[in-house]
Amino acid sequence: VILNLNWPLLAVTGRAGFINLFRVINNFNNLNLNLAEDILYGKLKLIQPELGPRVNMDTVLLASWVRLRAGKFKFIELGSAAGAVSLMLALRFINSNFHITGIEIQDELNNLAKQNLILNNLQDKAEFICGDLRDKELLNNLRLDYYDGVVANPPYETLTRGRKSEALT
Repeated sequence: VILNLNWPLLAVTGRAGFINLFRVINNFNNLNLNLAEDILYGKLKLIQPELGPRVNMDTVLLASWVRLRAGKFKFIELGSAAGAVSLMLALRFINSNFHITGIEIQDELNNLAKQNLILNNLQDKAEFICGDLRDKELLNNLRLDYYDGVVANPPYETLTRGRKSEALT
């Protein structure tokens, strides 16, 4: 099977030096660019947690498979983590009216997504909201009928299978 992705494959250079990041997470004025990793051959920079959700091939494939239809530009990402999928899409559709809203339940990851948004200067293409999708008030405020498309990349690891992160060993 040959996949024509129209999107470059993942290229991650360097390791994020992610020591005590959660203490400085809300300080957007002093982003530490040394923590950012180059994604997509440097087209996108992301600060990611050392442990937890990180960019992998699923992330890149999901962002590459999204198609826009005429007049359908408003998307929502459920479980946006550090914002990788949303920001890849924002970058991919930079010359359109595309806009995406990322929803993340974990405050620390949502703050990372906001930092990554600023780091990549994509504030006009994306936004991130911290909230629980089970919260009816949040769902009412989001006006889900406003969106033209939905993306999600949920974790699906089985603890007894697969390769453990080096950070866990």
